[in-house]
Amino acid sequence: MINCILAGIQFLLLLAAVGMILYMGYVMQSFKNPVPYVPTDKKTIKKMIAVAKIKQGDKVIDLGSGIGKIVFAVAKHHTGEVIGIEKSRLLFSISRLWALLKKGKGKIKFVRGDFTKYPLGNINIVMCFLTPEGILSIEEKLTKELLKGAMILSYMFPIENIRGFKETKIPLKEKKKTNYLFVYNKLY
Repeated sequence: MINCILAGIQFLLLLAAVGMILYMGYVMQSFKNPVPYVPTDKKTIKKMIAVAKIKQGDKVIDLGSGIGKIVFAVAKHHTGEVIGIEKSRLLFSISRLWALLKKGKGKIKFVRGDFTKYPLGNINIVMCFLTPEGILSIEEKLTKELLKGAMILSYMFPIENIRGFKETKIPLKEKKKTNYLFVYNKLY
């Protein structure tokens, strides 16, 4: 009996180790892309949501949503539509699976595709944790498509050349360093 239990525990540990190796391999492989998979931590997500001051009727989008952590956190507390755009088939599939298992107040929608091609004209709040290269690919789109009053929250990296927005830089103390949340409010 004890041998069976020990064998079961060993099998589960082996399975967990293989899963972790595959996960780390995927994460490392994603760094070859302009927008690699790097999940946003819970503390930062909470801060983003607090700063956004999401109101009823707001439509929120997460560009490069990964496994949907920001989408689920927003939908947990807000009733509006929350959209996650993810290019990776694997990450999109994981987020869709999580959506079946989790319940939230908001209407969750995941779209598999390139966020540079998704229309933003009816979006009130854009959240993202993108590399400078990823941000550069959408600067013009954000300027052209977002309407007056829209807000962009960019974790860690600023949107250098965006026009028509007021920028606020919020420091986030994280362990031994300070990162920033860059908030952009569309003026016109």
